[in-house]
Amino acid sequence: MKKRKPSLQYYPIYYIEPLKGNEAALGFDLFSNKNRGEAILNSLKTGKTTGISKIKLVPEKGKKDEFLILNPVYKSENNILGFISGVFKIDDIINSSLGLLIKNDLDFQIYDATENKNIPIYTTKDYFKRLHLYQSSDLYFEDFIHFPNQNWRIRFIPGKLFFLNEFIKWNWTIFVFFNIITIMFSRAVYNKIKYTNEIENLMKKSVEDGTKLRLSAHIIENTPEGVIITDKYNKIISVNHSFLKTTGYKKRDLIGYDPKILNSNHHNQFFYKEMWNSIKYKGEWRGEIWNRRKNGEIHPEWLKIITIRNKKNKNNIDYHVGMFSDLSNQEHIRKQIQHLAYYDSLTDLPNRELFNSRAKNSIIDADLEKTSIAFMFLDLDRFKNINDALGHSSGDELLKKVAASLKEITLEDEIVSRFGGDEFVILIPSFDFIDDLNKRIISILNIFKSAFIIDGKELFVTSSIGVSLYPLNGESLDELIKNADTAMYFAKRSGRNNFKFYTENMNSKFMKNLDLENKMRQALKNEEFYLEYQPQVNTVTKKIISCEALIRWKSPEFGTISPDDFIRIAEDSGLIIPITRWILEKVFYEIKKVIEIDPNIYISINISGYQIKHSNLPKMIEDVLDQEKIDLKHIELELTESMLMDDILKNAEIMSKLKDLNIKLAIDDFGTGYSSLSYLKKFPIDKLKIDKSFIDGITTNEEDKVIVKTIISMAHNLGFKVIAEGVETKEQFDFLKTYNCDEIQGYYFSKPVSIEKIMEYLEENTFNTNLMNSYYNPIHSEIVNTYKSI
Repeated sequence: MKKRKPSLQYYPIYYIEPLKGNEAALGFDLFSNKNRGEAILNSLKTGKTTGISKIKLVPEKGKKDEFLILNPVYKSENNILGFISGVFKIDDIINSSLGLLIKNDLDFQIYDATENKNIPIYTTKDYFKRLHLYQSSDLYFEDFIHFPNQNWRIRFIPGKLFFLNEFIKWNWTIFVFFNIITIMFSRAVYNKIKYTNEIENLMKKSVEDGTKLRLSAHIIENTPEGVIITDKYNKIISVNHSFLKTTGYKKRDLIGYDPKILNSNHHNQFFYKEMWNSIKYKGEWRGEIWNRRKNGEIHPEWLKIITIRNKKNKNNIDYHVGMFSDLSNQEHIRKQIQHLAYYDSLTDLPNRELFNSRAKNSIIDADLEKTSIAFMFLDLDRFKNINDALGHSSGDELLKKVAASLKEITLEDEIVSRFGGDEFVILIPSFDFIDDLNKRIISILNIFKSAFIIDGKELFVTSSIGVSLYPLNGESLDELIKNADTAMYFAKRSGRNNFKFYTENMNSKFMKNLDLENKMRQALKNEEFYLEYQPQVNTVTKKIISCEALIRWKSPEFGTISPDDFIRIAEDSGLIIPITRWILEKVFYEIKKVIEIDPNIYISINISGYQIKHSNLPKMIEDVLDQEKIDLKHIELELTESMLMDDILKNAEIMSKLKDLNIKLAIDDFGTGYSSLSYLKKFPIDKLKIDKSFIDGITTNEEDKVIVKTIISMAHNLGFKVIAEGVETKEQFDFLKTYNCDEIQGYYFSKPVSIEKIMEYLEENTFNTNLMNSYYNPIHSEIVNTYKSI
């Protein structure tokens, strides 16, 4: 075997038809032969079809010469894809086109005369004998055959038998005859070339179509949508990667099977009947369908099925193509959106909308079964304080803990919902007796007996509950919720940490309070409020050392209204903040007149717990000070004991800021809360005010005597001054003086009076009991109230 020299160009045969009998040609390099190589280069140079005569494509013993036609195929301009080649046996061409002549004693020879080569291609058996006999005569015919890159010469020499044939009788016909023979042979060769060209065109189209098919196949295989193709018998013939990934199947599990293998049994027969009717008559169907994965899990898909009909007969369907998107993620998102729409995002309890929907169904059921329903409106007590003191994140954490506790004790047929803020509504669908309902409500209140752990700290909180009953307290859901809310309001008013059932008169009281709130707003604008001052007297010198400013309201419609009737409403509505500012402005203005008479006097002002929690009191005082310039040593603020203990850290900070302004601080109603004197030492307090409830019994009740004496003694030991309020008799005054109470305040000396009367008292220079008592009203209520108290 001779080893071939290395080459820079190779043109191996990749495809061959027919393959049988030609297997040896696969991989054979056409460029390995000089003649073929030159033909290939020539074809590449001209871009045209090239023929090569008298070759053996694959050297093989006994193989006859062949005729090769090469036609270049380009992928794009100047980008050769390869060659289409046709290999024809010369003997076959001769026999098919000139075989009849050979039988009739006509010899001939074909030369390759391209570029004057004169290479014999084909010679009949007796050609050379007759050539010797007739070469000097004219008894021969010669012509040329031209075709791509080839120029063949053919010479015919007749024998004796040829001239004896009936169809050759006239000399003039010989010329025509030989021309016909030449044409026949040329046509045979050209038919082969034409066949090669047709193959080339088909190949080009195949390449183009193949490119398109490969592109389509690539797109289908890599599309994120699942694709399934079935034949006219509805058997699966192809699926793409996304289909396999989504369903979990392998191709071998699907090919040849009916798509029913994916059926989830989620839809009934009418669903599929409608689907196939649409496919049959409209040529497509699209919609949401639930199918089953290989692992048994069912999942939603958005599926589109189209039909591909036969080109020749449009009534026949060749294929069905299904394309689907997996909606599992969308379904999950849809469920999330639905959950967000109907459940509270913080507590995961049903929200107001979902509660209303379920509650309406419960009302329908109650009507059918002739039962009652209880609606409980639950509100956390002083939740605003927790938010302000610990921050909203801690407040949110508390709400989540409360919600979890409510869910834990809620029975299966009950509904608990967060309505917003710290408000929860609970529906009890049925109960046999009111006592049973009472026990259920108490069990809910009992969850607040234990501490909630927030940020590692124990936090105790209580709640107030209002209850309305269907159908007793209303027929509509809105009315029932409103009435339960009203009952909750009265539960808070009665001391918190309890519950109230709704009663008819609650609405009238509630509306009256609402009306009073609106009237207060107008009173601020119309200057219906005014101040009176009650003297605070030194027990030793009997001189007025200070006064307590007390707000009064004289309504054009209701007359004089007691602070007991409107202060609570002002706190609940937030109106206490603008009212407090009005008091500060009024006191700062009026005290200037009093200071001119007594430079040491000061005015005491009550500050609401709501004011401390919901406003920046030091800032408010500084703002008022900008309007009315006074020395703040003439101002004392009275804070309640319960308010002080509500949020110790925050209140201590506020009191320090007030102290920095040179303001005196006093604890009002001392003894009614749960604080201890030693604990109060932590605050910058100047004075304690003993509550009137202890003063009332100091002349008759030994326990009250001991309490008052103890408070005075311990307060002095801690550096606090002590004032007693509500002193109405000489005996009370004498007791307090005996046990060294520093100051007293009460009707024994004076009822609250105008600033002008205070100035008149001060001008007397010393305390005159007779003068003070001349203004005394034996009716011990401070004012005559024509607006009935709740």
